[in-house]
Amino acid sequence: MRFENSQLRVDYAYDPLGRGLYKHSNAHHLNRSEAGSQWNRNEHARKQRELGCGFTLFGWDGDTLAWESSPEQADGASGKTVHYLHEPGTFVPVALALRHQPMRLLAQPSYTGACDIDQDPLWTHTPQALPIDALA
Repeated sequence: MRFENSQLRVDYAYDPLGRGLYKHSNAHHLNRSEAGSQWNRNEHARKQRELGCGFTLFGWDGDTLAWESSPEQADGASGKTVHYLHEPGTFVPVALALRHQPMRLLAQPSYTGACDIDQDPLWTHTPQALPIDALA
């Protein structure tokens, strides 16, 4: 799904259950030929910041939004991850935990040969609980 106007373009992706997978927004910017490449990059980054553009990945626990994460930005701003804590059995958020780093997902394994679940990194990975920067 896409939205576009004179300032920006936003692409959305959804899973078959209608849950948002990601949002990717990009400010329209025309490079000025008389300006240097660094000026053009800085100007585009400024427009991105001004319009709140970037990439956001969403994670779900059933039908409840569990987290959203954004990578580092082109202008050097750090990425962030927000975990949502809900009242049990409801969609009512009661707190959020903020980490000033993007979520690091596992790389997709190379599937060649016979399947061996004992060698599959998706089944053998032990996740580490990372510290949060703020709780609200």
